[in-house]
Amino acid sequence: MSAKILIVEDNDSIRTILRMTLELGQYQVIEACDGQEG
Repeated sequence: MSAKILIVEDNDSIRTILRMTLELGQYQVIEACDGQEG
C-alpha cells in the first residue's frame, strides 16, 4: 500500500511535474488546483 500525497498547486505545469516525480517514488497522488478544491 503506497502513501498518499495531496498536491495543491494552481500552476498546471508545476502540478504535473510534481505528480510525475512523486509517482516515480511509488506515491499515490491526489491533485487539486486551489485550496477550495483541496
